[in-house]
Amino acid sequence: MESRIDNPTFTIDLKRDQDYSLAQNAEVITVSNNQLLQIDGYNVCLHKPTKDGDYKVNKFLFGGEQEGLPKDLQNVTSVNVFVPETDSVKLIVRVCVAMVFNNETINLALYFVEDTENWSIYLYMEDFEHVGKIREVIDIFNCTDPLELSFNHDALFKIQLENLNSQIEEAATSYLYSKYDLWTRITRWVQELFSLPQGLRNSHFAPFF
Repeated sequence: MESRIDNPTFTIDLKRDQDYSLAQNAEVITVSNNQLLQIDGYNVCLHKPTKDGDYKVNKFLFGGEQEGLPKDLQNVTSVNVFVPETDSVKLIVRVCVAMVFNNETINLALYFVEDTENWSIYLYMEDFEHVGKIREVIDIFNCTDPLELSFNHDALFKIQLENLNSQIEEAATSYLYSKYDLWTRITRWVQELFSLPQGLRNSHFAPFF
């Protein structure tokens, strides 16, 4: 299936109907649950730019138990995998969650960024009502072992950010602590997926249509 996009720096997740601003000629894989389609599994879209500026979009149905991705993502709303064509950044994984705090929904996005030396992990508090507007940015820690992701809890929760509400900070770090195994499994799945040759990647998915 071909999807014409005028601006090659943007791709569209057909499932979520949302624009993503990407680096020039970047690939993006989006993973989200299928509640709107009432399908048991995850909708996986691969957006790959072609030489003439088109994006070739492949859609797959992904069974949650395959490749170690948890069947129940609970409050995780989506997992986005960006493959920018740069020398400094190899892979970016975004895990978005909706967290309720004091009867208010806080949208968090956890970014795993793999560069030439290690993984860096960032926590964003996003205002999804205004797409692209970042309310707060928290630099969490660096991890030198991308496969094992041996979390150093002392480093993980030393969050330094002025003007961040301390209660929100405490709640966010507590939430991350309770979910860190989920981040590990998702990131390990992504790492294993992208370590496969291109021809084998698609064999891990059942065709959606």
